[in-house]
Amino acid sequence: MQNSKEGQLANEPAPTAEQLAPIWSGARRIGVETAAGAGMTKMLVELALARPNEQLRYLCC
Repeated sequence: MQNSKEGQLANEPAPTAEQLAPIWSGARRIGVETAAGAGMTKMLVELALARPNEQLRYLCC
C-alpha cells in the first residue's frame, strides 16, 4: 500500500540521501555499485515510482 508522501511505501523508512541521489539525478543512464543489503531494491522501487512513464532496465552482476 502506498503512502501519499513522495510515493513512499507504507510502513517503510524514508529513502536515504544515497538512495535518493540517483533517483532525482534526472540522468537517462544511472550506474550504481552497492553491497548486499544496501537497499538497492528499495532504490529501484522508488526510481520506478518517481518515473512512472519511463521504462526501467537494470543489470545485476
